[in-house]
Amino acid sequence: MAVRADVLAGKYAAALIDYGRKKGCLPELEKNFSEAIKILWEEKYMRSFLLYPLTRQEKISFIKEISIHLHWQKGFTRFLNLLLTENRIFYLPDIYAKFVDLYILGQRKKRVKVESAVDLDVAMKEKIKRVLEEKYRQEIFLEFFTNQGIIAGLRLWLEDEGLVYDFSLENQLEKLKDEVEKWS
Repeated sequence: MAVRADVLAGKYAAALIDYGRKKGCLPELEKNFSEAIKILWEEKYMRSFLLYPLTRQEKISFIKEISIHLHWQKGFTRFLNLLLTENRIFYLPDIYAKFVDLYILGQRKKRVKVESAVDLDVAMKEKIKRVLEEKYRQEIFLEFFTNQGIIAGLRLWLEDEGLVYDFSLENQLEKLKDEVEKWS
């Protein structure tokens, strides 16, 4: 991320955090932002639509329909509209990264990234969160990613501790291979 993009992303994220604190809707904003990233940015067709040369009004109408359907907080919808109006929607992932950093710092939560071969269902996500919160006796902020390259299982990254727990099939096979080579 270029310096200018980093600074802009930080300012937008800080403004959204301040808004959420003042309105008492910070957890809802985080949820809305997470959904927006998944829907508007990680889906290549949706991202293409946002970056495609349509009128700003068409894009704003599109965001409005999504926000109504998903019950997004009105302030968050206005925030997305501002990014569209100012032609800064392409900073959305950078702003989200800064927002998450500020949110976690303010909430004093432990940040854990969870990587799996497939999208996990809600029950599994809640179970992972519950187990980690019991283990660390602290509220956990989870970020989920899919990586078909790990075949099966999970990898957990605890950023503040620099730890990786690798429960992937790939890792299990690597350990087995090392064990076989040791005895050969």
